[in-house]
Amino acid sequence: IGENITLTECINISREVTIAANYDVTLTQPTNAKNLFSITSTGNLTLGGGTGTLTLNGNNNASEDIIYVNGTLKLNDGCVINGYSCAQNVAVIQMVSGTFEMAGGIIQNHSESAISNYDQSSNCIIKLYGGEIKNNSAKANGGAINLRNKKTLTLDIYGTIKIHSNSCNSSSYGGSIYTTGANNTVNISTNLLILLFLYTGFPPKSTADFAFRYHRRYCNA
Repeated sequence: IGENITLTECINISREVTIAANYDVTLTQPTNAKNLFSITSTGNLTLGGGTGTLTLNGNNNASEDIIYVNGTLKLNDGCVINGYSCAQNVAVIQMVSGTFEMAGGIIQNHSESAISNYDQSSNCIIKLYGGEIKNNSAKANGGAINLRNKKTLTLDIYGTIKIHSNSCNSSSYGGSIYTTGANNTVNISTNLLILLFLYTGFPPKSTADFAFRYHRRYCNA
């Protein structure tokens, strides 16, 4: 049993909503410059956690971020988000304000940064501690995560999260993670940092699997 649905309009989330598929469901982003989900400041969206797989597909004709976050978003196991061939600065998850928590699930196959704060207007928190971010390729910086110096933002990476096989333009920095500016704080657990050093090697390269740029200092992380 499965269901494939292509949306014609963005789904606006303004209250607490959980979408946990108990059989396989695929939702495809609408066209004409529309998000799949747009979460308002009062919205709280949880994706995944059911017995089936919830798949969210980007749409090559959409030209917009797949999920636009002004509130709270949580991603659990059982949710797979597939990106698409998009224009520059169009993310899978666009952090405007609020909190994104990744406890599980997969974000993959996007032709730009998977997670971005390009449109950030207020404070943001990003917690990544489960699931997988892979096979995303940015046109400039940060295949997995691209954080500009906007408002206050905290990025915590710990637990069992797997961030791998991401890339960026060879003339740019941060194969997986790019962050710059005094407004951004990045915390990576010691064990995860050691594993990533061992996995990616040193010295860093702009196209390395987990090249990391932070406040104009360069390291693999």
